[in-house]
Amino acid sequence: MYYDGYWWLAWSPEDLANYTLHHVLLHKIGHLYAYQRGMRKGKLEEYAENFANRLGTKYKPRINKQRKLIEVTKGGYRYLLFGYVIG
Repeated sequence: MYYDGYWWLAWSPEDLANYTLHHVLLHKIGHLYAYQRGMRKGKLEEYAENFANRLGTKYKPRINKQRKLIEVTKGGYRYLLFGYVIG
């Protein structure tokens, strides 16, 4: 989106949750899997990206519109986490 002289990337909460679940998380898991299989550093990134693309399109859980607010206290800090129910 172009606004006020700058290009902006705007994500809906549903799109951001879907991208995080179906690409970023799977990409990180792909790194771990490749590392455990003893792949060389040069091949790790390529493998992780392919892993995320392959599984992200194959297994896509639905993100429901039902939102949850979760309060977590850790190390003396209070966090409010806002998320979606996956089902």
